[in-house]
Amino acid sequence: MTDHGDKVHILLVDDEVELLAASASALKRRGFIVSTAHDGESALGMLQSEAIDVAVLDVRMPGMSGDELFGLIKRKWPDIPVLMLTGHASVQHAFKSSRQGVVEYLAKPCDIDRLANVARRVVAERRLASEGTNDTRTDEGIRVMVIDDEQELLDVLYQTLSRRGMQVATARSGAAALVQLARQDADVVLLDLKLQGEHGLDILAKIKRLFPATEVIIHTGHPSAESAVDGFHGGAFDFLPKPADMRKLLSKIRAAHRLRLQRTQDQSKQAIQDIRERQPD
Repeated sequence: MTDHGDKVHILLVDDEVELLAASASALKRRGFIVSTAHDGESALGMLQSEAIDVAVLDVRMPGMSGDELFGLIKRKWPDIPVLMLTGHASVQHAFKSSRQGVVEYLAKPCDIDRLANVARRVVAERRLASEGTNDTRTDEGIRVMVIDDEQELLDVLYQTLSRRGMQVATARSGAAALVQLARQDADVVLLDLKLQGEHGLDILAKIKRLFPATEVIIHTGHPSAESAVDGFHGGAFDFLPKPADMRKLLSKIRAAHRLRLQRTQDQSKQAIQDIRERQPD
């Protein structure tokens, strides 16, 4: 990635010199950092020496074609998104390029604002994906208990959260969950509000009484304002409807975990302070 803050560093590769210069100038006016190359060999040199965020390639160039250059980029710099730009567009070529990993296919002459918007979008998506990947480090070791009577959902959540590095336990009833929690504490509990023969709010009350440091996120397919208020009054950290957006669910689990850690640290500091006050030097 570039070291120029949030600016996007774009590489334009085209053998049409005047078009290349005009496009570069227009993109610079729109806040991009722009490098240009007239052929594939020059482009490869720039990719080796500069931090490029996105590459825009003309398909038809003398010598190394855009397709050939794309293949080399994907082998050597697989994280750089590539846009293909051509005056000889075809549905077949666009489909083939997309299957091979081209993120966008634009026909010449391309509106410069559209090119700018597409470039910003694909870079933003790539950065977000990269941040999401890095976030797995913060997920490692988070202990999560999922309580739900739908086995299929339990299996999906177990696999998804485990892949993030979390330590996941599951239970199909509140009674089973309490037994497991007594054996192995959890940082965060994901609790279905309606279980067979049990009500999630009753289980919430038991968890908060027996394991007060554990944060509870209520997860339900039957959301209502009343149940949400009751859940918050009962000590729930948050309330999510089923099926929850996975990104939002992960965000809530991380936030609940951070709150637990902060509360534990505050309690430890207070305990040390109490000892010092009882036993002054």
